[in-house]
Amino acid sequence: MNLRDMMNEFVEINNFLPNQVIDFDQYLLMHENAAPILSGAHRGLQALISVSAWTTSDNGIQHLVYLPMSTRQEHCAKIHFPDGIMCTPHTHDYVELIYIIEGTLSMQINGKSYTIQSGEICLVNTEATHSEYLYAQNTTVICLGIDDIFFDQYDLSSKSQDYTSSLKKLINQKRAEYLYILFSPIGQIATRTAVTFELVMQELMDDLPGKKRLLIGYVERIVDLLTKEYHIRIAQVDKQALYTAIIEAICEYIQSNLPKVTVHDVSEKFNYNPDYLNRLFKKGKGMNISNYIQECRMHLAIELLISTDLSIELISHQVGYHNLGFFYQKFKEFYDTTPQGIRENIRGTLRIDDTYS
Repeated sequence: MNLRDMMNEFVEINNFLPNQVIDFDQYLLMHENAAPILSGAHRGLQALISVSAWTTSDNGIQHLVYLPMSTRQEHCAKIHFPDGIMCTPHTHDYVELIYIIEGTLSMQINGKSYTIQSGEICLVNTEATHSEYLYAQNTTVICLGIDDIFFDQYDLSSKSQDYTSSLKKLINQKRAEYLYILFSPIGQIATRTAVTFELVMQELMDDLPGKKRLLIGYVERIVDLLTKEYHIRIAQVDKQALYTAIIEAICEYIQSNLPKVTVHDVSEKFNYNPDYLNRLFKKGKGMNISNYIQECRMHLAIELLISTDLSIELISHQVGYHNLGFFYQKFKEFYDTTPQGIRENIRGTLRIDDTYS
């Protein structure tokens, strides 16, 4: 059973009006004095994580489900809606990730119209006024409500060695500047992201022990996957910030994987064509990725020659050269001397300094 069918079945079983379909206007009227979780002009987060999700079909029926993480307070309804109806414009006091699993979603964000395609994600920021349109067509949409705490960990002072940390910081920075960010999948489909959203829905519907810890982990994974399976669709003026973040992330990745890293590895990790990535990197760093890898290896070799008594052969292996002769050749090209010459020169200088200290 696919996710759409599971959601529809869950709504059928848990419908607040069993076996009934309610008219759209009547539904709003019935909930105008209720907590504004689904239909209010300003909606608060009832838990650290919550999901509002729905399917629509060509017969004009919406299967709507609201599932919070912390308590068993789900709300399900079957609603008959007029084709093209706009839902209540509203804001949140939390971040919302709107994921289009099937079909398309038309929205208004601060008075401007947008269409989000299948597989895309829209991050709607806190306090951004937005509304969705419902059409008589097959769609499946998950709106994941997330407390700001999940994004606060990616602040600009973070020194994480995770190679995606720079992109996460960029997302957090842009989240502070803009009302929304659009993410488009790299390739045809972001498979792991889709699976993780399905796992979130399954955990919320099953409501089994351990749900909270699993949900927190899944949401952290989704934020991480935004940097791995998606391109950030941002304005032209912001592209330099994106490129800078990508280059910073590439440098972090190379330095963390120095002994074995290759240009091909970098290209696969960052989901870019090698030639394009090299041009982008050279524009930012003044050298291509291969030369940067060699430079990092040479700098590490110098550090090891000065600070350790490791043999030159072992140092060549640790910095990524398994052919000692090739290591000597590259070292001589880079420093115009031999590794042994560097070691003897530095240690000789240190002995002289010690004599006069």
